[in-house]
Amino acid sequence: MSPHITCSIILKTLILSVSLAITAIGYAQEYTVESFNVVQDDLTAKTNPKTDLNGKRCALIKVYVDDKIAAVRGNIIGDVTTIGMEKSFYLTDGSRKLELIFDNHYPLKIVFDEYNIPALTGAMTYVLKLKTNGSSIQAETSVQPQQQATQSDIQSPKQSNIPTAPYTPNSSQNEINSGIGRQNQATTFQPDSYRSSAYGGDFQTLMNDGKKAFDSYDKDLINSMVNPASVDNIKMGYDLLNGYKNYVQALTIASNQKSNKQIKNIVKTLNEHVNDYFNAGAYFFNAKKIYPEAYECFMIYADMPNQEFMRGEKLDLTDTDRGTAYFNAGLAAYSGNELIHSANAFRRAREIGYDDKQAYIYEIACWQSLVKTDPSIEETAKQKIVEVAQDGDRKFGLSEPVFYNNIINFLVVDEKYNQALADISQRIAQNPNNAGLYGLRGFVYDRMGKDDESVADYRKAAATDGVDFETLKNAAKKIFRTGTNKWDNIEGNSDADRAARADVKTNYLEVAKAITDKAKAMNSNDEDLDYVIESIDYMLSLTK
Repeated sequence: MSPHITCSIILKTLILSVSLAITAIGYAQEYTVESFNVVQDDLTAKTNPKTDLNGKRCALIKVYVDDKIAAVRGNIIGDVTTIGMEKSFYLTDGSRKLELIFDNHYPLKIVFDEYNIPALTGAMTYVLKLKTNGSSIQAETSVQPQQQATQSDIQSPKQSNIPTAPYTPNSSQNEINSGIGRQNQATTFQPDSYRSSAYGGDFQTLMNDGKKAFDSYDKDLINSMVNPASVDNIKMGYDLLNGYKNYVQALTIASNQKSNKQIKNIVKTLNEHVNDYFNAGAYFFNAKKIYPEAYECFMIYADMPNQEFMRGEKLDLTDTDRGTAYFNAGLAAYSGNELIHSANAFRRAREIGYDDKQAYIYEIACWQSLVKTDPSIEETAKQKIVEVAQDGDRKFGLSEPVFYNNIINFLVVDEKYNQALADISQRIAQNPNNAGLYGLRGFVYDRMGKDDESVADYRKAAATDGVDFETLKNAAKKIFRTGTNKWDNIEGNSDADRAARADVKTNYLEVAKAITDKAKAMNSNDEDLDYVIESIDYMLSLTK
């Protein structure tokens, strides 16, 4: 074969060789597809992207299944990641089918068009739910409360990445929850938020109803200390919510004619039970009563010091615990697909000094999802996202580059390339040994179509101590892709042409190969990197 062969032919050959890999496996049971949908609100494919060899973003597939996925046949990039029953992997943009190989079930072939998805779209997340013997497989997220533990002792419903498809709770309400509905317009727990026919009446009626609810809770609390199995924690949570809302509405209609002693009793009761709302939020979350119940309980807890009726009262709440509650409220609302409420809760966590970067990432994700359903808020969403990214960048700096990367990405999207380059170059001057910054500038140059400048920065990034795996992989891709383009443009076979090909081999193909070797030493199980290595090796074999 002539050494002058185009990159496109090489890539088609490699893709074909991968797709023809066959493994014969037999199993005793089989899965069927319960549902296969694109999930607009799950931004994992954007916040944690993978790209193919041509730099195009891949689609993320999340499979909910209780068996191990032994292999995926299709245009997979990278490995299969397993978190409980959620298995996830990336497929290239435009993929139309796949086949899943399991440890204990028959292989399952899936043609996307059969589920009204002609082909996958890059940077989008898809959820595939499988079932066997008529039972569906669903992911679970839980919080583990401890009876009468303080809020800091309770494991909050945190997750390391952007969550899976939002859980939409059943709209029907438990009878105990009569009168508690979604507060669709309320973003904070101000008294006016609770005026409804379910909580109507005069001051004394509201006082009596509120006291009954708290008395019921206190009775169950005492019983739980003797026999924990004898009480219903969900009922206790509804008692807390009903008691709070009756008392708060009573305060909104209180006048000078009302007894100061009664008002003081309300405040005293709420103060005594404030920590109980954090526990109740955890119990509601576990019971999949995520919104509004879990959300409301966490927000009541975190907002309590801000309430006018609590002014002057001493509450044993720290900003750290309140920040955790705001975060949990945001996660509950996000899971319930109430994105405005979710964004506001995450914002409150951020503003109170919450130190978990996930609060910032979730807030960005909320606005990204909202603008998809309502393009009219695009400018508002953009401003919010930039605000969060800038705040995250100030707080975490280059130790958490995701925020600075988002800032630069917006400049690139707006084609403000010179501003992006100037900003990155200034940071490089302050941090000359930060490999990520060189890689980021290489990304900007790449989007500008300035291959030589991009390659130069990626070379610098790859040679800098502390370079991360993804930067190395991106550097190898860019240098290899640029090299193959140069190779394709050398058409003759003169001495000058042969010298030019030799230069490409030495300064692009072999450099890319050396970078992949360095990346391989960091992560030996990345299929995306293996694909890059295979492409480079194949191209080098043609140059011998």
